[in-house]
Amino acid sequence: MALVRLMTGMLLKWMVIVGGLIIIMFQYKLPPLAAITGLVTAYAVNLLAFRFKG
Repeated sequence: MALVRLMTGMLLKWMVIVGGLIIIMFQYKLPPLAAITGLVTAYAVNLLAFRFKG
């Protein structure tokens, strides 16, 4: 049961990421390189924040 919840959470996370990129690139018409760079930067900051979490 825990594995199913983990996989569901990962699937939902990737759906949000890909959906957000599609919205950013097609609705707001931002360049793909800027959108992907912003995503990678946000992910790196997130990982860095978890490293220093108490």
